Amino acid sequence: MHLILSFLLSFSSPQQQAGNAKIIVTVSGIEETTGVIRISLFNDEKGFLHHSFKRQQQEVQQLTIQEIFEDVPEGTYAISIYHDINSNGKLDSNFLRIPKEPYGFSNNPSTTFGPPDFEGASFSHTSKGVTYINIKL
Repeated sequence: MHLILSFLLSFSSPQQQAGNAKIIVTVSGIEETTGVIRISLFNDEKGFLHHSFKRQQQEVQQLTIQEIFEDVPEGTYAISIYHDINSNGKLDSNFLRIPKEPYGFSNNPSTTFGPPDFEGASFSHTSKGVTYINIKL
């Protein structure tokens, strides 16, 4: 029996072994209770803002929300979010490509001159326990 259990465990993925490792994201500064908050979790610099590791969304029903990413392996991550006020599935921008909808990043970096790079928004997450991230729109 012990041999069978060891054999089965050898095929489990690192993500499955992460167990209860979570990233809990609290989003504040929401100004209206319409639309959807869209949250992307990135795990590498090359894919930052283009290819997310995980994505979640939540309908806005209050001015502060919380979203939980479950079973996240240990590593370095960055988060981008935006408030899709009109629920059209994209971050609306003007003709200069400046966003017209509220957005934010982990570490709450300045976005005066554009979005941060991965390093500016990144944080460390361990595979044991919970990492709390607060983002203000």
